Amino acid sequence: MLRLLFWIALIATAYWLWRRFQQPSPRKETAAEPEATPTVRCAHCDAHLPKDRALSTGEQWFCSLEHQRLGKHD
Repeated sequence: MLRLLFWIALIATAYWLWRRFQQPSPRKETAAEPEATPTVRCAHCDAHLPKDRALSTGEQWFCSLEHQRLGKHD
């Protein structure tokens, strides 16, 4: 009986080691990934630009002062 338990433990250990080395290693995060910057669409020319560089008028966003002056195109 002790021999049977020994072989079962040996096979289980070998299987566990085999599965462990078959799986890809977890990715090491050395540097934090930058967060995605939200973008908005210019109401005049439909260009996409980062929200922190856009100009807003109410609910509308514009890419430049000129487009903000011209307003939304139809």
